[in-house]
Amino acid sequence: MKLNKQFQIPSLPKDAHTDHQTRLSNPKNPPGSQMHSTASARPRGLHPSTSRSASGSKTHQTPKRGVYFRPAPFLIGAAILAFVSMTSSIFTISRQTTTSAPYEIGTAYAHPIQTYELLPLELYDGNLLATISVTKPEDWEETYYTDLTMTASSPVDDQTEFLSIPSMGFDCSQVYVTSVFPQFQTLDGLEDVTVTYEPNESQQDLLHDYEYLLNEPEMATHDTLLKAYRQSYPEHYNTIALLSDGSLEQSGVVSFQVTPGSSESAYLDGDVNIVYKKDGQVVFGGLYNYSSSATQSKIFAYTPPVAIPEYDSVEIIDLH
Repeated sequence: MKLNKQFQIPSLPKDAHTDHQTRLSNPKNPPGSQMHSTASARPRGLHPSTSRSASGSKTHQTPKRGVYFRPAPFLIGAAILAFVSMTSSIFTISRQTTTSAPYEIGTAYAHPIQTYELLPLELYDGNLLATISVTKPEDWEETYYTDLTMTASSPVDDQTEFLSIPSMGFDCSQVYVTSVFPQFQTLDGLEDVTVTYEPNESQQDLLHDYEYLLNEPEMATHDTLLKAYRQSYPEHYNTIALLSDGSLEQSGVVSFQVTPGSSESAYLDGDVNIVYKKDGQVVFGGLYNYSSSATQSKIFAYTPPVAIPEYDSVEIIDLH
């Protein structure tokens, strides 16, 4: 059986074995004195194993203790260090993952900045229609995206619906949006129905962020900023013309034409509020996003998702 070289016991050099026998047979010649005299007489440049004394006998050098590479302890130590390093890295990554706050767009407001008003309820074609008006403060210089959670309750029915109102631009101050509760059940009509709502607003834009458009930003006012914004972003101010409102047929279908606000616009895109009225009072409000790759005037049409009460006119509000 062959032994691994790294565990073999080192053997004495042949010269050392001969010298050991000589010292045993000649105790009068101490080992230390012989090594000293021999080493001093050795010519320079000769290896100790090849140097010889004047009598021609080989000199003796005490063999150096062998220094051997022992991989087992080294590998164990390296493995421990690697494990500690890897554990430290994992722990660091874990801490970074759990402590990093996610990036959020906009800021949600717990208390509404806009004003909300619930208009009279309508029960039409079995559906409960709850229209709410949303109004921004006058000359408000911020825009908000708004989520509305609306809940309708009666002794025999409870329903919750969600509305998402696109950001009302700097020139849009009020919209009307209707939440539809399908096939809502009541006992004694609308007298036993309660509708509650909870708004959640998120800031989208600040008018003062556009002060760089002015030659003298320090002199900025609401009017000067709004004028500069309109001139710099004409694509947000498309011209909208009502073509037909469907009031004669009571179809609810509304068609309108959009003309780009800039001849350099690469596409058409915007949000409008289609408001149906009866004797000047709002009976239904819908939201519609128009979008097209056309760079010229284009006609769009909106149809309410459900049958709506009788109306005699339609207003289109641009959410620019």
